[in-house]
Amino acid sequence: MGNARVFVVKALWDIVWYWATLCPIFFHEKLADIAFMKSIQQELHHYQVLQLKMQEFFRNWDEATRDDVYSRAHVDITQIPFIYPLVHLEMDAGYDDDALRAKLRDNVSILEAFGAEAYREAYGKLPDAPMTDSGLTLEEHLAEAAKRADVRSEMQRTFVERELEDVLAASPAD
Repeated sequence: MGNARVFVVKALWDIVWYWATLCPIFFHEKLADIAFMKSIQQELHHYQVLQLKMQEFFRNWDEATRDDVYSRAHVDITQIPFIYPLVHLEMDAGYDDDALRAKLRDNVSILEAFGAEAYREAYGKLPDAPMTDSGLTLEEHLAEAAKRADVRSEMQRTFVERELEDVLAASPAD
């Protein structure tokens, strides 16, 4: 599985992105609703931009930390509160069209916050700007996401820390 630290965050991103974007549309039976799909065209564009930029980020983060070693860590992504039940249960929440549109817009901020926290973990600081041109600053996305979840502290459970002392202690002596 390559880089454990990047893999865990990427696996979580893939789940969150899918559940926050395509699943609500599918489970609310809107995929074939042309008028509805046109009404969320901007959100769909933001989701695509977010996905492309995050996949590039993961490749870069992996390349920069490929030789790092992680051990004795287990991450149970089912225990990340903004995933279970927040995003997961919202997939089929019975929203009317206006509420579903609002939720899809709101999910852009959840994804922006997720990406910003992954960036902070990789580079030690927040990015300078959001990934999308949704009209919100990164700070506004973080504030919107904070209304639903404490993404920063909840994502701390996904960051596999390097345990060099444990690796060295477990290595056979020369």
